[in-house]
Amino acid sequence: MLRIRLQRPFNDTVSGYHIIVSNNVSSRDGKFIEKLGTIHTKSPGSKTKEEKGYTLLRLNHERTFYWLKRGAQPTKRLRKLFKFLAKIFANSLPSPDDAPNIR
Repeated sequence: MLRIRLQRPFNDTVSGYHIIVSNNVSSRDGKFIEKLGTIHTKSPGSKTKEEKGYTLLRLNHERTFYWLKRGAQPTKRLRKLFKFLAKIFANSLPSPDDAPNIR
């Protein structure tokens, strides 16, 4: 079974995760099939907890949809993130009726 999960990068100075597709039995930081995106959870210059950071998300949505159609299951945290993104971008994404008819 395939999972879409978060992977901690090997660099400890960067606070964030990679969004990857991997086999269900592989470890969190083990082998993966494809990297779908990244999440950076704070600004690189902030050293203390009091400083406000930001969240930067880069996601290849075409490949994410591809793997979801193939049966890959997102983890609980990523499922919440995908639902949140669907609410935000529901009005900004074009409807399928607006797509050009390409044969």
